[in-house]
Amino acid sequence: MLQQYVTVTANLRGTCPDLFISFVKPHKKVTSQTLSRWLVLVLKSAGIDKDKFSAHSFRHASTSKASLNGINTDTILKRVGWSIKSSVFAKFYNRPILDESEFATSVLSIK
Repeated sequence: MLQQYVTVTANLRGTCPDLFISFVKPHKKVTSQTLSRWLVLVLKSAGIDKDKFSAHSFRHASTSKASLNGINTDTILKRVGWSIKSSVFAKFYNRPILDESEFATSVLSIK
C-alpha cells in the first residue's frame, strides 16, 4: 500500500523528498498538524473511540512495538526525532504492551 502511494504521488512530489505531501498545489510536505489531523480522520473512519486512542497513540504503539521487536533504542530515538540523551522514550513510551492485538484490532476493525 505504501509503495502504491509513493508510485501514485511520484509525479506530484517532483523533487520534494518528503513522503507525505499536500493534496493541493504546489504539493509541498505537510506539517505535523496535518498528519495528526489525517490520523484522527483515519481513526474516526475506522470507528475508533478518539477519547481512548489519538494520533499520538500511533507514536506510542509504533515505538513500543519497535523496541519489543529488538530495534535498538538509539535507532528509535533518532527516527522519531528525540536526542540520544532524551529520557522521554524510557519514561513515557517504552512500556509493556499488555494486549498487543487490542490496538491493531481497534485500528483495523470496520464498524
